[in-house]
Amino acid sequence: MPAEGDGDLQTLIYVLVVRPRRFPTLSNPAPTKLSETAASLGRDVDSLNISRNSIQRARSKSRVLTATKLRSEFSAVIPLTMHWDGKVMAELTTKEQVDRLQVLISGVATEQLLDVPKLSSGTAEAQAAAVVQLVKE
Repeated sequence: MPAEGDGDLQTLIYVLVVRPRRFPTLSNPAPTKLSETAASLGRDVDSLNISRNSIQRARSKSRVLTATKLRSEFSAVIPLTMHWDGKVMAELTTKEQVDRLQVLISGVATEQLLDVPKLSSGTAEAQAAAVVQLVKE
């Protein structure tokens, strides 16, 4: 855990490491960049937990916080339309191909991606079950 008063360091970590995940070429040198930046700001790099795993944990935490914020701010008081489309995509952790279902809702001045769940098969029945489950959530 960062020491009390390390808010600026947490902001720096977010700007340099968590947010750049959108650009995959930036993910490999992230620990080095963060270490160099912290050292140039006069921080003791040996006292900081800077590793690929700690950066991955920070990114995961950021995604959870963002998803929670989006869910809490979303209001379904207007008529909405649900859209979904199945795709065969490469699995993120293996080289297998898996069925995924992109589910969106849209309405007047709003559009929200609900989820992209993995399906057991690409059948209409599996898609319908996934959509019903998302509506219940």
